[in-house]
Amino acid sequence: MNRSSFWRLCEILKMELQRHEKKRRIEQKKGAKNGKTSGPTRLSCALRFFAGGLPEDISVVHGVSHAAVCDSVWRVADAANKTAALDMSFPADHEEQRRIADGF
Repeated sequence: MNRSSFWRLCEILKMELQRHEKKRRIEQKKGAKNGKTSGPTRLSCALRFFAGGLPEDISVVHGVSHAAVCDSVWRVADAANKTAALDMSFPADHEEQRRIADGF
């Protein structure tokens, strides 16, 4: 993924990631020793995890805890599922599916 694609995806997910973060501020006021994990850092952790990275390695590179990496994966997945711009639908009609498949 190039830099512009990353920032475009980050902008698409920004509202959902921030919405979840506002809830957490009530529960956790100070954050971790290095501060709270930002949205771009969460997205980067999740993308590296989805690409096959180990949480232990990702946590060292990003300066977050192992638990923060795992939490980031779920937060990004939930944000992607709730974002309308990333909503995908597949036709139920088999003929329509075949026409789309033939296009490939």
